Order: sequence, then structure tokens, then C-alpha cells
Amino acid sequence: MSRTLDHLETAARAGDLEGINLSTITLAVVLDYLQKRVGETAWRDDCPSLAAWFDVINERPSMTATKQMPLPPKHLNPRHTQAR
Repeated sequence: MSRTLDHLETAARAGDLEGINLSTITLAVVLDYLQKRVGETAWRDDCPSLAAWFDVINERPSMTATKQMPLPPKHLNPRHTQAR
């Protein structure tokens, strides 16, 4: 994963992630997933250009309007409280 993030950092630094298209939307969703679902945020320190790009794209009205709702804590999720 670190090699992929290094490549994306280089692309962000070079301005190759400009514009909005299926690739940049997918990348933003994956980075959001890494942060919120997996709890992986170390990439932000290692990839400052990518993190800055992510912060900008993540504030676009189209992105904020379609953000995934937070998952309930496991103890409130019926799938995890059912007897097995």
C-alpha cells in the first residue's frame, strides 16, 4: 500500500489529479474509507500533497452531498447483537 500512496503523492505533487472524473472520485472515496472505516491516517503525514488534494476534493458540494452515513457502533448494530 505504501508504494501506491507514494505514487499517488507524486501524482498529486505534479498536479496530475486535477479535475473531477471517475478516477479522482474513486480515489477520494478510497482515501475516505481508509480514514473513517479502517482508521488509517498515517498516510496524511507521509503524503502531504495527496492529503491537501483530498481535503480540497472532499469539500466539493458533490462530495459532501453524497458522503456515506457513519456506521452505528457495533453494540447498536442489530447484525452484531443477534444470538448466533
